[in-house]
Amino acid sequence: MAKSWFESVLEAPATADSAPPSPGTGPPQPDSDSYEQFQLASIIDKLVATFNASNDKIIEDPTKRQIQSSVFNNKLNSAALQQTESKITQSLNGGEPGLYALILRSKEIEAKAEGTSTSWWSIFLDIGGEEESEEELEALKALQLLDFKGYYVFILTNVGDDNPIPNVLPPSDTETGYTYQNLFSYPIAQAVSKRLRKEEEEISPGTLVRIQYENSINRDSPIISEIIEDRPEFTAVIMASMVARSALTQFDTCGTDSSLSGVSHPTGDTIGENVPEELIYINGDAIYPYTKDMKNAELVIFYHGYEENKSNQQRQNTILSVLQKNKDKISNKLFLIPNGLSKKYSEVEKTISKLKSEKGVSITGYKLGFWSAGAQGGKTALEQKVFTKVEIADPSPPSIPTSILTPGSNITMIYNKLNWGSPPKPYYTDNIDTYISIVSAKTGATVTKVTDSHPAIMEKAIGRLIT
Repeated sequence: MAKSWFESVLEAPATADSAPPSPGTGPPQPDSDSYEQFQLASIIDKLVATFNASNDKIIEDPTKRQIQSSVFNNKLNSAALQQTESKITQSLNGGEPGLYALILRSKEIEAKAEGTSTSWWSIFLDIGGEEESEEELEALKALQLLDFKGYYVFILTNVGDDNPIPNVLPPSDTETGYTYQNLFSYPIAQAVSKRLRKEEEEISPGTLVRIQYENSINRDSPIISEIIEDRPEFTAVIMASMVARSALTQFDTCGTDSSLSGVSHPTGDTIGENVPEELIYINGDAIYPYTKDMKNAELVIFYHGYEENKSNQQRQNTILSVLQKNKDKISNKLFLIPNGLSKKYSEVEKTISKLKSEKGVSITGYKLGFWSAGAQGGKTALEQKVFTKVEIADPSPPSIPTSILTPGSNITMIYNKLNWGSPPKPYYTDNIDTYISIVSAKTGATVTKVTDSHPAIMEKAIGRLIT
């Protein structure tokens, strides 16, 4: 019986090009402890190598390529790949199906009727712009036209700086699903076909799908046209491979944000080998500067940003290095840096509860700050608690809060669009104005555009929270 693609990959030896080893080392030997992880990490690279194609590359004669046997029917076999160059090029441009992608996470996409005579909905229902009745709205729901399913996807074509293999963290006690670094940089593909919309269960992360663009010229609005492989054993291997690959890349010490955003970050002083006495950890959250005789303190929760190839603790260290430089200015305050840029505030509250009960610290007030992709965790805090002061430092949308409990007079937002690339990436430009509108128009908060660098905005925000 023919082996599946991923069964063949699991049996194939890893090569030097399969996955990134630790700096200064070659691939691990078969008898080493890290060999199995290296093998697992190589699977996603091999999947990309199988499907990655670029119009900028010379298209090979498919008859000269060796293709593994596969369970994908004729999706991967030689016969299916023996097409003319023009047809392949047209396919990759979105003119017809031909692009493959992996499902990362679901995202509900809701198309709402505009209620005007020129809207698609009005024309379809012949409503003529009049206010819809309950019966008509029920009809829309019955047709399932209001709940197109959307999924963040990693497209397996043109993989590189602008479309890197995702960094993935496995499920944990605090996060039931996979956590993706810079998830919002990846496109959302809609499942619009009747067959896919009728599926009761969402498409699982790691599922291989075929997509095409609704606008093939601009490559806009990707649509899921077909599920290629979604067996649990396949999706489990793919997700495990991305997690293993992400773990291997943690050995690198890159001090810049993902090239998807084009944002540079400071590397900060290394904290770990010589941990300051004033630094403690509760539930992985860093708390500084704490002393054993501390009885009362104002608490400042500050979410770190995303820095590629760094662990959460290293990202916490970036904030801690700024605090250490300003230690003499910190009085009767504790900074709490959550373990993860997207950690929910409800989980942070568990740390605060332990700080009170186990360390005996009485909290006299609460302030909030978040920087860059820390807007994900900051969003949950804004929606759950009133703070005496909030600093929003160059946030990464679209982590837009649905509600903000803190009065606008207590909120300051500083941003610089030029920090997000030249020109800024679409995921930023498509959402930053909405973010500003929510923060400014609905709360009356102070929103200021500056020319400062991304790190400088963060440092100044911390400075204002210290005072």
